[in-house]
Amino acid sequence: FGTVVDIINAFDNLAEGSEEAAKLVMAAIAEALIATGVGILVAIPAVMMFNYFKNETKKATARTELLGRSLTSHLRDVHQPGGKDGGV
Repeated sequence: FGTVVDIINAFDNLAEGSEEAAKLVMAAIAEALIATGVGILVAIPAVMMFNYFKNETKKATARTELLGRSLTSHLRDVHQPGGKDGGV
Protein backbone atom coordinates (compact mmCIF):
# COMPACT_ATOMS: atom_id res chain seq x y z
CA PHE A 1 0.00 0.00 0.00
CA GLY A 2 2.89 2.34 0.73
CA THR A 3 4.09 1.96 -2.86
CA VAL A 4 0.78 3.25 -4.21
CA VAL A 5 0.88 6.27 -1.90
CA ASP A 6 4.49 6.98 -2.89
CA ILE A 7 3.63 6.93 -6.59
CA ILE A 8 0.62 9.21 -6.02
CA ASN A 9 2.86 11.65 -4.16
CA ALA A 10 5.43 11.43 -6.95
CA PHE A 11 2.88 12.36 -9.60
CA ASP A 12 1.62 15.21 -7.40
CA ASN A 13 5.19 16.54 -7.38
CA LEU A 14 5.39 16.13 -11.16
CA ALA A 15 2.25 18.23 -11.53
CA GLU A 16 4.23 21.18 -10.13
CA GLY A 17 6.00 21.27 -13.49
CA SER A 18 9.54 22.16 -12.42
CA GLU A 19 12.71 20.28 -13.32
CA GLU A 20 13.26 19.64 -9.62
CA ALA A 21 9.77 18.12 -9.43
CA ALA A 22 10.63 15.73 -12.28
CA LYS A 23 13.76 14.61 -10.42
CA LEU A 24 11.69 14.07 -7.27
CA VAL A 25 9.19 12.01 -9.25
CA MET A 26 11.88 9.81 -10.76
CA ALA A 27 13.49 9.23 -7.36
CA ALA A 28 10.14 8.48 -5.74
CA ILE A 29 9.13 6.05 -8.50
CA ALA A 30 12.50 4.29 -8.23
CA GLU A 31 12.03 4.00 -4.48
CA ALA A 32 8.50 2.68 -4.94
CA LEU A 33 9.71 0.07 -7.45
CA ILE A 34 12.45 -1.06 -5.09
CA ALA A 35 9.88 -1.43 -2.31
CA THR A 36 7.66 -3.41 -4.68
CA GLY A 37 10.56 -5.69 -5.63
CA VAL A 38 11.40 -6.35 -1.99
CA GLY A 39 7.75 -7.06 -1.29
CA ILE A 40 7.65 -9.61 -4.10
CA LEU A 41 10.86 -11.24 -2.86
CA VAL A 42 9.22 -11.70 0.52
CA ALA A 43 5.76 -12.66 -0.78
CA ILE A 44 6.74 -15.44 -3.18
CA PRO A 45 8.54 -17.67 -0.64
CA ALA A 46 5.81 -16.92 1.92
CA VAL A 47 3.08 -18.08 -0.47
CA MET A 48 5.10 -21.17 -1.41
CA MET A 49 5.57 -22.14 2.24
CA PHE A 50 1.91 -21.43 3.00
CA ASN A 51 0.84 -23.77 0.20
CA TYR A 52 3.33 -26.43 1.31
CA PHE A 53 2.10 -26.41 4.91
CA LYS A 54 -1.55 -26.24 3.82
CA ASN A 55 -1.04 -29.37 1.70
CA GLU A 56 0.84 -31.14 4.50
CA THR A 57 -2.01 -30.30 6.89
CA LYS A 58 -4.57 -31.71 4.45
CA LYS A 59 -2.56 -34.93 4.14
CA ALA A 60 -2.21 -35.25 7.92
CA THR A 61 -5.93 -34.62 8.36
CA ALA A 62 -6.78 -37.29 5.78
CA ARG A 63 -4.47 -39.80 7.51
CA THR A 64 -5.98 -38.99 10.90
CA GLU A 65 -9.52 -39.38 9.57
CA LEU A 66 -8.60 -42.72 7.99
CA LEU A 67 -7.04 -43.90 11.24
CA GLY A 68 -10.15 -42.80 13.16
CA ARG A 69 -12.47 -44.65 10.79
CA SER A 70 -10.29 -47.78 10.95
CA LEU A 71 -10.14 -47.68 14.73
CA THR A 72 -13.88 -47.13 15.02
CA SER A 73 -14.57 -50.01 12.64
CA HIS A 74 -12.20 -52.29 14.52
CA LEU A 75 -13.71 -51.43 17.90
CA ARG A 76 -17.23 -51.94 16.54
CA ASP A 77 -16.27 -55.40 15.16
CA VAL A 78 -14.52 -56.47 18.36
CA HIS A 79 -17.28 -55.42 20.74
CA GLN A 80 -20.35 -56.61 18.81
CA PRO A 81 -22.04 -59.85 19.79
CA GLY A 82 -20.51 -62.55 17.65
CA GLY A 83 -17.53 -60.30 16.91
CA LYS A 84 -13.90 -61.32 16.86
CA ASP A 85 -13.72 -61.77 20.64
CA GLY A 86 -16.74 -64.07 20.74
CA GLY A 87 -19.16 -61.43 22.03
CA VAL A 88 -17.48 -60.97 25.42
